[in-house]
Amino acid sequence: ANDLTGWYAVAIQIEDYASPTDVSPLSSIPLQFLVNVFDSNASCTSVPEFVSPTREDGSRVVIPSYTTYHERIVVNSSAYVSIIEVETVSPPGLRKSEVTRLSELQWYINVTWTPTKSQFGLSFIFCFRATDSAGLSTEQRCIILLPEAPPQVVEVMTTAPSQVVEVMTTATLEVFPYTIYEVLTKTPSFKCNDDEFNKVKEIVMIVGITVGSILLLLI
Repeated sequence: ANDLTGWYAVAIQIEDYASPTDVSPLSSIPLQFLVNVFDSNASCTSVPEFVSPTREDGSRVVIPSYTTYHERIVVNSSAYVSIIEVETVSPPGLRKSEVTRLSELQWYINVTWTPTKSQFGLSFIFCFRATDSAGLSTEQRCIILLPEAPPQVVEVMTTAPSQVVEVMTTATLEVFPYTIYEVLTKTPSFKCNDDEFNKVKEIVMIVGITVGSILLLLI
């Protein structure tokens, strides 16, 4: 790009195929973007770089349900330049702070994200790249954010005189006639002591079908 500074338009076509020998694509998507070629006196060996505690590219982060994810991204710069921007590609709702100086050659941003209920159990890609005042950029890093789904909710209804439900054999719940209780458990396995039939059923897999206000358990 010597002596050819300026903006250039690039157009490409992205296609995928069922097999290497197919000639008709399954899909075809156009992509256009701009490239800015500019003069710089900075050496390519002085590019900024991410440092700890910034996560490595490809990291996976599990976020417990109903919690907020916090992350600090730290960048090293060379002398006489500053980090002016940290660009991000993020899931909806993620927020980032302004670039702040941490030390003479280090800069950082804070990011926070509180996943919504509609985002529980899904995976999201979070990518980031920093640029300094000389126009040089770090490599792009991408991590995967995994908001956990909340614990399973099981509704139990009984007409027996009295019944005890054991959850993971560490806690008991007294269930009285005609009362619906919610039992929170992360495991699909518990024991139900049925006094009416005087026997113990072990449920290893629960399939729930709600009829009105009653949850039917298929065993």
